[in-house]
Amino acid sequence: MKHIISLLFIFLSFHLFSQTQQFAFAGKNGIFVHLGINIPNGRETDYFNIERKTENGEWQAIAKIKFPVNIENFKRDYNIYKKLFPYINTSVNIDDLYGKLSRSNTVRDTLVARDINLMALRLAAGNVFYDQNIDKYVLYQYRVTEFKIDGSHTQMISDIENYPGISSYSPIKVLLFSRTDSTDYIKWRSVNGENPYWVALYHYDNKNAVFDDTPISHYSVNDTVYYFTEIKKSKFKQYFIIPFDYYGNQGKPSEIAYLQKIKPAVNYFSNISAKRSDDRLQINLKWELKNIDDIKEIDILRSDDFNGQYKKISTVTNQTNSFTDIAVEPDRIYYYQLSALLTFSNQRVKTIRFHGFGFEKQAPVPPYIDVFSNNEKAIGFKLSGSGERFLRGVRVYRKMQNTNLAPQLISDLIELKADTAIFVDTTSLEGGFMYEYYAKSENTSHLESDFSQPVIVQSMSKIYFVPVTGLSDIVYNNSEIHLFWDDIKSEIPQIVGYRLYRKKEPGEWENLLKPDSLFVLNRYVDKGLEPGEYEYKICPLDFMFREGAGSVIKVNIQQKSRFTGPDLVLTATDKGIQIKPSKIAIKNVKAYKIFKYQRGKDPKFIKELPVSTESYIDKKVKKGKLYFYFIILTDNQGKESLPGREAGLRY
Repeated sequence: MKHIISLLFIFLSFHLFSQTQQFAFAGKNGIFVHLGINIPNGRETDYFNIERKTENGEWQAIAKIKFPVNIENFKRDYNIYKKLFPYINTSVNIDDLYGKLSRSNTVRDTLVARDINLMALRLAAGNVFYDQNIDKYVLYQYRVTEFKIDGSHTQMISDIENYPGISSYSPIKVLLFSRTDSTDYIKWRSVNGENPYWVALYHYDNKNAVFDDTPISHYSVNDTVYYFTEIKKSKFKQYFIIPFDYYGNQGKPSEIAYLQKIKPAVNYFSNISAKRSDDRLQINLKWELKNIDDIKEIDILRSDDFNGQYKKISTVTNQTNSFTDIAVEPDRIYYYQLSALLTFSNQRVKTIRFHGFGFEKQAPVPPYIDVFSNNEKAIGFKLSGSGERFLRGVRVYRKMQNTNLAPQLISDLIELKADTAIFVDTTSLEGGFMYEYYAKSENTSHLESDFSQPVIVQSMSKIYFVPVTGLSDIVYNNSEIHLFWDDIKSEIPQIVGYRLYRKKEPGEWENLLKPDSLFVLNRYVDKGLEPGEYEYKICPLDFMFREGAGSVIKVNIQQKSRFTGPDLVLTATDKGIQIKPSKIAIKNVKAYKIFKYQRGKDPKFIKELPVSTESYIDKKVKKGKLYFYFIILTDNQGKESLPGREAGLRY
């Protein structure tokens, strides 16, 4: 676990605290990458090279951006990108702008600064890149290299970003609406004054929302007026407005404004309204009365459809100027009309139709999330609601365990059926790592619950095995083989141990351990062996006991020799430790091998010398350290002696 925490800390430190800039922004279908202020038209900047990587991936080149070579290509690209922003209807002199861009170094030059504000134009000019070949909810990072005509280049790396984007603009509130004989008149503003970059106006025609393809330009004042002059006097008009940010991300639509060429019963009613309650699920109706003595009673009528049948839900006296409708469901529009019974004529006077809707003010209870399947390809979850009414669905979040990162959204809104749903996570999971999964409920009033209790899951995804490295051997007493290798499980936390195999030529591989066991050390001693040629294979095992490719070494045990290595004398010199074997009187000896070790560690071969060499100086020693040495002889037939008596010296 310590290794996991250390690796995660290094990984997160590298990725989250490197020098990055915010120039990648989420859109509806991808990510917009700003390439700086320069235009890649060959005046100062030649071209931009764009690379992309995922959170755990490698940089990959995805685009090379240059200014269009001719006006036809510029027009073609502009017309393509203009379709991304259908609510913008702005006339542009393309020929004139192309010429200005060709003569400008940057988009801030006075020639083009006022004309290049549209995103479609900046995309066509090669100043912004729109990456649409990516997956939803996956974190991406971009590296942009600007190559200049003088041979120099600069580079910048973006903050991480994912799509789709969510507009941060608050809802638009319609302030005033009316209809004259020739014009519909609408006035609106943003609720908190943060005006969106663009707005689109829609109206309902035969219950279908229709986009009014009329120029609506960027505005920056608090109150905005829109006039729509083509109307059919015989119809009602129902309008609503949708805000958009600079990158085309849609905000929350406004309430519907109803424009009616009907005069209300102005002699009896004024200031009629239907508003949702601020603290509970209900709609509060209010009105003011004039000529009260002429009114006997007032019926309150309600319908689910603007042009539908209005049914009486209550009757009040002429002393009443309000009514609370509690028989409502959240986020449904209800249409109202007041009908006054006149005392002097026994006839009724009806007001204009007005509407209201209610919000559920209580956030839902967190859902319950549990694992029902976990395999190499995916993790399956069962989501359960709390039995509440008016739930829209559930969203699932994920984070890697033991990190300070907030849980990341990994699902769309999942609809519950019979208060349950299934979600399968197939996104980029790393095998062996622990993940925390959370869920949130959302009701029809768009209120979210708190996070659910987490469920902790270990990913069973396959890991990429690294072969064992540094495999070596030493033969002792012509009957023992000592194997050593690098402990790669200290570098790869998902690897938990090793499986060891042995084969004596010409036999078959045999497991040196029990089939269901693993070996956790990085050295192994195989004893009681007969002379012959052996092969050993060391295979890494992951947390699921899945076996990676093995590393193989061949070892030869010779017939036992009848001679023993010589004694030796150790002397400390200013260059190191001098090793001098005693006189070797055995015939047919051609060389001797020197081995060295420290207490608690395995001997290592350091040098083979001709038998005529009287001494050798080991320079790889440190002051104050204790070292032990012994010698093995080799005869003319390649047979080795038993190790000689060891000697030790503190340098």
